[in-house]
Amino acid sequence: MAATREQLDSFHEFASAQLDHAGVELTLQQLLDLWRIQNPTRSERAENVAAIREALDDMEAGDTGEDAANALEECRAGLSASAPTKGRKCS
Repeated sequence: MAATREQLDSFHEFASAQLDHAGVELTLQQLLDLWRIQNPTRSERAENVAAIREALDDMEAGDTGEDAANALEECRAGLSASAPTKGRKCS
């Protein structure tokens, strides 16, 4: 999908504000990643809404999910088993 003038203007405004107030130096790729998180496409937004609705339906059906403390501990254990990598994410 081609970028629109509105998207370019929005990104420029966002990037300028981040650079003025971030306190840390961000790369262009980091700025773009942050902007994309805050400005999802229509399809990404639809996927997120569908996932949230599914989770709410699961909760209403009695699914309590996984305890956050346990999930974080498993994530930490998995990350500590390998060499630390900057920007690594739990999955």
